Amino acid sequence: MSCLAFQSPKLLHDRLGHSHLSKLKRMIPELSKLQVLECESCQLGKHIRSPFPKGIESRSYSVFSIIHYDIWGPS
Repeated sequence: MSCLAFQSPKLLHDRLGHSHLSKLKRMIPELSKLQVLECESCQLGKHIRSPFPKGIESRSYSVFSIIHYDIWGPS
């Protein structure tokens, strides 16, 4: 017995833990013709942070002369 549900490829990708397209194609043969799966979360997860530039003075000689804080806020 088998059960087939027609869902959007993006929804299946999200529900299956953002698995790679090749893995989705193996699990769901109907997606074999799909070439690209656009997922903003997966693209952002591949980005890396840039290091701080070397030219900026990062040594503090008095209390609170250099303050680092998080400006991103809750995501």
